Amino acid sequence: MIIKGQVAARGSSTGLGGGEKACSALLAAELHGQRGTSAVAPPGGLALTRSTLVRSRALLPSSGQWSALQEVYYQVGPSPCPPGALAVTELHFNPSGDGDGEFIELMNVSDAAINLRGVRFVLGVDFQFPPLRDKVLSPGERLVLVDSQFTYQKIQGWSAVLGGIYRGAFDNAGERVLITAADGITPLVDFTYGSSPPWPDAANGAGRSLVLINPSPATNPALPQNWRVSTRTHGNPNASDSLVFAGLPTADSDNDGLSGLMEFALGTSDAVTNPLPVAFISDALGSLSISLDHANGADAAALSAQATRDLSLWEVPLELTSRSLLPDGRLRSTWRPVLPPPASDRLFYRFRTP
Repeated sequence: MIIKGQVAARGSSTGLGGGEKACSALLAAELHGQRGTSAVAPPGGLALTRSTLVRSRALLPSSGQWSALQEVYYQVGPSPCPPGALAVTELHFNPSGDGDGEFIELMNVSDAAINLRGVRFVLGVDFQFPPLRDKVLSPGERLVLVDSQFTYQKIQGWSAVLGGIYRGAFDNAGERVLITAADGITPLVDFTYGSSPPWPDAANGAGRSLVLINPSPATNPALPQNWRVSTRTHGNPNASDSLVFAGLPTADSDNDGLSGLMEFALGTSDAVTNPLPVAFISDALGSLSISLDHANGADAAALSAQATRDLSLWEVPLELTSRSLLPDGRLRSTWRPVLPPPASDRLFYRFRTP
């Protein structure tokens, strides 16, 4: 798609001089949805390769005046919001104290702008974005919907931004959340969250929200291992809840055999020798599980467990059975084999970062 400078100038408000003079105006545009943030339209126009929100002004050289700001969403492709582009990245479904402190955070996880015009919740709560007005999210942009503006801003701050107020409430016991396109049929987000293990326990009435780990089009929200609790009470809407790694990933300053990146993942210090916080747990039926204490929010180094019988192929399937918040703010995650191995089998485990 090509945006011509004169077309955008004609579409601007008054102050350009009108008529044919507007056709020679210089177009300065801010692009949301393509690489880079600003551009001046060349003689051939601005080429758009993906859906983009363009904020533009036109300059009339003869007068030196800029037009009023014009904002236009340009759709490239058949859908204003393709499946996989929108994600639920935070859900506060059972807040402690005031039950009206619920919220849900949506995020554009694609590399193009998306338009939520007419997008609706079919299951979960009752909400629809206005069908006759654009609601554009740039790549990485977040939007929060709440059940009570007063309670939300009382908790999060009176200047806390919200994108709308829904009717109803999310089920404290867990339920299916289905968000569709304006047609009410095409699914954009579809998953079922839970309130009991293996879902993180501190999200169920203990003051924390559910946070999606490393949101992307490939992240499956239906899998409890892809969720953790927020790093602070009441959640962290409208912003990333992830910790930032600082240091050398391969460093081992304390010579304990754990790299700097692994120490970050575990929530320990590379300046102090630390044992690997692993424990084996046997249940009443003799099934053996393995638990690991690790950092909450170290999403760039989110740990996964793997198992093998021969130290060659790490293909014994494991399942997350619980994820609990510890008093020191870290998490304790526990895994077990999907199929209990024979008593004569030996299993070897390892933990990996992405």
